Amino acid sequence: MGAERPGFMVVDATDLPWAHQEILGEKLSRAVALADPIATEVFAILDRLVDDDRRFRAFLLNAET
Repeated sequence: MGAERPGFMVVDATDLPWAHQEILGEKLSRAVALADPIATEVFAILDRLVDDDRRFRAFLLNAET
């Protein structure tokens, strides 16, 4: 997350502590996730939430501290 506003990034699912939890379904690499056409739409939705919903932004900023 950035210093001026919260941000999001895609990480490789195999790097996460819960990577081997089968209940979560298929885990994607960062490259595969970013190549999916819906990635652009997901980032647009998240940007809109951060920009337009002060409760969402406050939650994210408080979670950093």
